[in-house]
Amino acid sequence: MGNIANVLNKKVLEQFTGTEAYHKYWCGNLELTDGVDYLQKNGCGWLIDAIASYQKMLANQGVNWQAWYLERKSDGSAVLKCTDGNDNRYIRQKFDWTDCPVDLTLYCIDGVLLLSSEY
Repeated sequence: MGNIANVLNKKVLEQFTGTEAYHKYWCGNLELTDGVDYLQKNGCGWLIDAIASYQKMLANQGVNWQAWYLERKSDGSAVLKCTDGNDNRYIRQKFDWTDCPVDLTLYCIDGVLLLSSEY
């Protein structure tokens, strides 16, 4: 793995516009698209772990479509939010520090986690 800013930037991530394979995630019942698999292999496994940790609770609530937003703050912290894509917020988790160089939007639809460019 090189410098995280070189491998994780909007230009690189926007190249993922579909997936050729689905990758079973080690934690929970998630499947990852090629773009999310790239993300987790290049420094953001912690983010996928966080999203995976909420899947059972959300499934028990009947939530099968989720929008996840990672918003970085100027102090190096970040906030992860999960909504239904509208104004209904399900989750908000703060991270004291992240080296993720970009804000991210991911979707989880019926157990498949994908980048916004893959939607």
